[in-house]
Amino acid sequence: MKKLRIILVAAVSILLVTLAVMSVSATKWTDVPDDAWYTGAVVKANELGIMNGTSDTTFSPTTPCNRAQVVTFLYRAYN
Repeated sequence: MKKLRIILVAAVSILLVTLAVMSVSATKWTDVPDDAWYTGAVVKANELGIMNGTSDTTFSPTTPCNRAQVVTFLYRAYN
């Protein structure tokens, strides 16, 4: 089980780093600063339909993801 968790975390990390390099722009979320290192990944993940945020105005970037969310992100990214 621990090995699976490490693999999932690595996969999501690679996905987010790739997305961060692809695009950086202003966000619609009040809790994602324009100058944060992850802003590009958040914007691109939303544009691609991988992540939607927790409401219309918040993304909650500091909230931990559970396994179901990680699997959902990976499924959406690769389908």
